[in-house]
Amino acid sequence: HPNDAAGIELQPLGCMYLSSYLKSNGFPETRILDEKVQRLSKDDQRRYLAEWKPQLVGVSALTWEANAAHEFAALVKSVDPSIQVVFGGPHASSYTETILEDRNVDAVCVGEGEGTLLEVVQRLAAGEPYTDVRGLAVRGAEGLVTNEAMPFLQELDELPYPDYEGIDREAYNEWYRVSRIGRGNYMALFTSRACPYQCNYCHNIFGKTFREHSPEYVVDQIAHLVDHYGIREFEIVDDIFNMNKRRAKRIADLIVERALDI
Repeated sequence: HPNDAAGIELQPLGCMYLSSYLKSNGFPETRILDEKVQRLSKDDQRRYLAEWKPQLVGVSALTWEANAAHEFAALVKSVDPSIQVVFGGPHASSYTETILEDRNVDAVCVGEGEGTLLEVVQRLAAGEPYTDVRGLAVRGAEGLVTNEAMPFLQELDELPYPDYEGIDREAYNEWYRVSRIGRGNYMALFTSRACPYQCNYCHNIFGKTFREHSPEYVVDQIAHLVDHYGIREFEIVDDIFNMNKRRAKRIADLIVERALDI
């Protein structure tokens, strides 16, 4: 519950990046449903899906949320069995085979999602099969089939900003951030992807090759959030923000140079 002092909830940046990526590539009907803050009843979920009539529902979950994710997959199929259900996110990349034991799940996106999801959606829109898309794992005649990996995005500055309009931004103000510094009007930020170290508990969605947004991109994004949404507090949630210390210092210098009151 939002009033629970232990409640921590960040904006779903992964889904927000996927949404803006699809929208920028010609699929404006993309929507985000964050059940952790919107808390629709199962009947409301069914009505939402029946009214929207999506071709594909992507489900992202952490491992502790897996049961709820599979329950939602079953609900989607109960509304319309033709809706394609694709799992992604940390749990999906770690427990791919287990997930595909659930016949309500059609495919799993393993790793970074933008390129894979776009190609899946393009295939669906064209009425073409998508099971051979790179980055997917699917059920084959003899068990799990994991396709060739989708190459990681290298030029992160070419990504559009996350879909800030696709979420209820104010709903997250009632939750604590990961840093536990309080609640309020803030936004989480990814300024880089991946980490080269080998911690055995890592989600490893983004691989082991550190990739970064330029300092200029990061500070332009911060300025955009300040100017458009009045946000002055930010929580950086990179795997390893200061991997490139020169870049980290340049981001701080640019914030000062541009007199951003944050």
